[in-house]
Amino acid sequence: VIDSLPPPADLGATLLQLLASPNLCSRMPVIRRYDHMVGDSTVIEPGGDAAMLRVKGTRVGLAVTTACNSRYCELDPNLGAQLAVAEAARNIIATGAQPLAVTDCLNFANPDRPEVYWQMQETVAGLAQACRSLEIPIVSGNVSLYNESSGGAGIYPTPVVGMVGQIDDYAERLHAGFRHEGDFVLLIGSSHNDLGGTEYLKVVHGKVAGRPPALDLVRERAVSRLILTAARAGLLRSAHDCSDGGMLVALAEACLLAGFGMRGPALEPEPPLRLDAAFFGESPSRFIVSAPSRAMPELQSLARRHHVEIALLGLAGGDVLELEGQLRVPLSDLRQAWEGGLA
Repeated sequence: VIDSLPPPADLGATLLQLLASPNLCSRMPVIRRYDHMVGDSTVIEPGGDAAMLRVKGTRVGLAVTTACNSRYCELDPNLGAQLAVAEAARNIIATGAQPLAVTDCLNFANPDRPEVYWQMQETVAGLAQACRSLEIPIVSGNVSLYNESSGGAGIYPTPVVGMVGQIDDYAERLHAGFRHEGDFVLLIGSSHNDLGGTEYLKVVHGKVAGRPPALDLVRERAVSRLILTAARAGLLRSAHDCSDGGMLVALAEACLLAGFGMRGPALEPEPPLRLDAAFFGESPSRFIVSAPSRAMPELQSLARRHHVEIALLGLAGGDVLELEGQLRVPLSDLRQAWEGGLA
């Protein structure tokens, strides 16, 4: 099914369609209904990869996030659960914090049905494998079963992973949005033909099919160590997990959270990487980061030492997201699509 899909006719229109989708659009209509500043301890507000609270009387910051893609879990519950843990960890790491612990909420249909019981078994095995590999303990959790309609239609298996992390000094935290115009914008990690179960496949082509993105937990650890090392060395100005919607959506989100755009050369993927997978595939173990020019030599050296790919995408700034000759979308159009999804 996926191999026969045509490439996107208009990258900008496809990006706007994804940004307006319910799973990717801005959550501010929901967030603003709650006082997320209560107690005056919030140092990273909701809406990015993870929120962060300061521990009063100390410099410690606690990052908090949740993650799960139920389409992945429907297609492969074991791999889907692993991907949920890995994404939650990247969300925490994107703030500069070290993941500490997991709590989970395991949501399933009727476990009296053999296929649902199998989904539960595979999900728990996947959670265990990822947490052991990433050395993040599960300290609590709960289960919600029999989630079905009156006609017997069950939900997708949905193991929601909550994670908390710690940074020793919250003044050193990173934000998801770009911070300074003129900074270099980089993709950390490599992209592959990972279109199975993606938002692009569902929203643009109306399909839930294929195998979820392949996850190499050893590589996941290497990329995470690189980001944390670079953050602690003061080399990064921002970091954003590249997951739901793919690389182009993550770029757009970083622009929207910054309030300015990015310009760069055309992205020409090398075969066998497909054009749609390069822009909208959801390969794990990737971050969009920004850094000042002075940090580039050390960042490149760190990437080599960790055996992680690093690619320059462009320069932050301006009022458009532009890849020369491929894509040019005004920030105002990105914002209208993103903020209108739940309006």
